[in-house]
Amino acid sequence: MRLSFLAAFCALGGMMSLAAPAAGQQPSQTQQTLQTEQAPLNPPRPQVVTQFTDPIVQRLLLDLQSTWQVEPNPEAEPNYRAVSSTGISYTVSPRSCSEERGCSALLVLSVFTGVDTSDLLALDGFLHRINDRLPTAKVYRADGSIIILQTWINAAGGITYRNAQAQMLIFGRDVDEVRRALAAFQATMEEGAG
Repeated sequence: MRLSFLAAFCALGGMMSLAAPAAGQQPSQTQQTLQTEQAPLNPPRPQVVTQFTDPIVQRLLLDLQSTWQVEPNPEAEPNYRAVSSTGISYTVSPRSCSEERGCSALLVLSVFTGVDTSDLLALDGFLHRINDRLPTAKVYRADGSIIILQTWINAAGGITYRNAQAQMLIFGRDVDEVRRALAAFQATMEEGAG
């Protein structure tokens, strides 16, 4: 079975995704694109981040050499579907928002689809081992053959911009690690079935 990766806002309770692009991947018919943002924008790079505003998220995406589209989630909040220069597709979403303080967190999710679920006990054991290796992210099984990798970047109280940027880079590394580990797991499952 081919392991495919999906980078799209999915119907799992409003979750976002970050994943390697699948061959022939097309945006969902139900997704409504608000606007497409590209490199011509050049918002300033702040020293400290206390909230994830559109300009700060755009600056992060530019610094990660990404292109992106802004799409609404079911609550009509902006979500950023992005592709880095290295080909990793991902989506980030400002969260923990209030009128007074803005959005103090950034949710980053990666959705991996097409995973062999013929042995859920083996898959869950595999996911536990991955979680033991990834201290900055969490990977779990959702509905059917969907695996989710997620992280949060928390700016409540303030963090440096470079810290937020480093956390995004670490998550990209985690996506690569999970992608390789899932491919190896899939190969093992296929060998066992054959």
